[in-house]
Amino acid sequence: MVLNFKGRVCDALSFFLFFNDYQHKLSWNSSAIYKLLKTKDQASDTSAEFIWKNAAPPRVQLFTWLLIKGRIQCRANLYKKHVVDKPACLSCGAAEETPQHIIFHCPKAIEFWAVLGVPLPQTGAATRDIPVLLKINSVPAKQHNMLLALCCWQI
Repeated sequence: MVLNFKGRVCDALSFFLFFNDYQHKLSWNSSAIYKLLKTKDQASDTSAEFIWKNAAPPRVQLFTWLLIKGRIQCRANLYKKHVVDKPACLSCGAAEETPQHIIFHCPKAIEFWAVLGVPLPQTGAATRDIPVLLKINSVPAKQHNMLLALCCWQI
């Protein structure tokens, strides 16, 4: 069965919900749903390969996905949700603990990356650019994404 929704996510989701009652007849998993929602001519997401196509544990992959999207539970995001009183970094005292601050600018992160010999971008770096910006030269290409995800998890 070939389905073509021409990029209309609402149609694809309606189809999925309609056939949700027939799960015993159809095999649904996240891969099938992704293929259903992805249009035929759409380019693949390069960050998806970085996040999901490595041997890191699933919880590290999920964390990496949230990090790339800027949605980790850092103090700045928790402050917006009224969970914490201040968005300041408890580690270094910076005004805002954002995902970018945690990975690129906090002194502990800078020291961590320096030990690994990873040069950090000076300004304007976004967490969505992690696969491009952070390169660990001494690691084989096959293990690079996994190690990078684990390093971000460790910070």
